[in-house]
Amino acid sequence: MAKNLKGIKKFLEIFSLATNKSRIIVFTTTLIILTIVPVSNLESIPNLSLCKLLIEEKCYSVGITRGISSLLKLKFEQAINYNWLSLPALLTIFTILIKDIYQIKTIKNKK
Repeated sequence: MAKNLKGIKKFLEIFSLATNKSRIIVFTTTLIILTIVPVSNLESIPNLSLCKLLIEEKCYSVGITRGISSLLKLKFEQAINYNWLSLPALLTIFTILIKDIYQIKTIKNKK
């Protein structure tokens, strides 16, 4: 039982985004998947927006995932059509990745 809890704890630690390493793993994996998967496949996923479900209004975040996927495929006009906020979202993800990699490298160099 304790062994299972350790595995669950490790899984949650990685996907909590609480550490540099976990953010690098999750963000990099997500970006690779969004680069590989065609945007048309993302369009077929149901809309899980809470705004749409609760108040039946289009939420400002609808289309960001498809927009980021389009940006990674260098389809800038398509990305803007999905949601213009995909550009700042992708820039934020890259900034966080660079910062985390730099911090890990700095910590390793100090040792």
